Amino acid sequence: MTIHRTKRRVLFYSLVGVFLIITPLVIVVAVGYSINIQTLSLAPAGGIFIKTNQTGIMIFLDESPYKKTSFLVSGALMDAVSPGTHRVRIEKEGYRSWEKNIAVTQGLVSEYRSIMLIPVQPPRIDSKEFSILPPFQYYPSPRRIRNAIITQKDLTLLIQNIESGKVIFKKKVKQIPHDIEWVGDDNLLVRANADDSEASLFQISSDETIRELAINFLKTIKRQTLLEVRTNPADKKFLFILGKDRVIYRYRIADGLIEPIVDQVVHFELYNQRIGFVTQNGFFATANLSGKDIQVIGRPGFFINGTFSSYPSEEGDVIAFVDGVGGFFIFQDTDRSIEPIMAGVKRVSFNTKKDKGLLQRKNDLLALFLLRESTTPFRERMSFKKLTKETQQPIIDSAWYNDYYAIFTTSEGLFGAEIGIESDDYTIQKISSEGGFLSTNENIIAVINEKGIFRYAIE
Repeated sequence: MTIHRTKRRVLFYSLVGVFLIITPLVIVVAVGYSINIQTLSLAPAGGIFIKTNQTGIMIFLDESPYKKTSFLVSGALMDAVSPGTHRVRIEKEGYRSWEKNIAVTQGLVSEYRSIMLIPVQPPRIDSKEFSILPPFQYYPSPRRIRNAIITQKDLTLLIQNIESGKVIFKKKVKQIPHDIEWVGDDNLLVRANADDSEASLFQISSDETIRELAINFLKTIKRQTLLEVRTNPADKKFLFILGKDRVIYRYRIADGLIEPIVDQVVHFELYNQRIGFVTQNGFFATANLSGKDIQVIGRPGFFINGTFSSYPSEEGDVIAFVDGVGGFFIFQDTDRSIEPIMAGVKRVSFNTKKDKGLLQRKNDLLALFLLRESTTPFRERMSFKKLTKETQQPIIDSAWYNDYYAIFTTSEGLFGAEIGIESDDYTIQKISSEGGFLSTNENIIAVINEKGIFRYAIE
């Protein structure tokens, strides 16, 4: 069926008219104005986008009800909001209300994508109260799926599974270990004597049976002291050992065969089938697992004397280094760079997306943004912001709970810190009065102190 020429003209000019009317309106809204239909006037406007960990939330804007989401929706966009500071409050029955003063800019949307609503009474799902005699030493595995506790008065070594809270290994030791560290998530190294030459490696199988392997480095290599030990998660046949002679040795567990592979080393870490190491001259370099293909990355200003610590991300392509005076450095394998960031850092952890680091100092926490953010607030790569004001009580431990929410403990209890937009835009919430060391697994938070282990579910 053909349309009559007159009708075609009417349809064409009607569509052109609609286009000419709508296009200016779209442009006006796009540049940051809202349209008042009743008064036919324009006003500057911006927006606020919020997303929470709960559905069915009630949203208030400047103390007035704005919207209640359905049981399927956890967020909302508040548009046509006038520029300036507005008070936003979120409520849900059984949860603590969340509120914040939010600055709105014309033409922009202020995004809060990581709002955590905490239960009024965070449920303690269980506890294992076994009365650890203080003082004690506590060591979480790299991905915090297990922890080890050495009690210093009754000389007991405990190894626990964080997910279940179950003690999977308990043994009396002859003396308080001189040092202890996890070598991967399945190997706990305990140095038993003051010269670090002898150690026990506790290997944990998939069914959580424990095998104890004695390592006597003193008798193996030139009466050397054992300084650092690492394993390759992809090949657990070998240990990589740094001796007091500043040589990295590769040690075959099956028969004790050992060979030197890299020298002049003060600290090293394994990542992506390579070794990253700090040299005695202050350079950072990498090599393959045979000590070949050495590549010098840079000399960022390490303080060589003192004890180093390193924190690889789960995939191993980002490594944080803390030198002997708390200097913090980041190595990123993707662009083969190492950069100095700040001083005074005590502990580092990464979120699962590998786009943020959590820096623990004595009395405060900072978030480090490893990548440039493409959404508001458009943070630049390697920038950082404080999550907490300086606390009166020193921070005991800290960890990521998810990609946007950090948890930490002081002697006063367990707290959560939410990342905001501005430099001082944080929300601190007290979750529990139990303080101590932390372990996390999915939506479970475990707090370990001298009374035992206490697990909470906050979602």
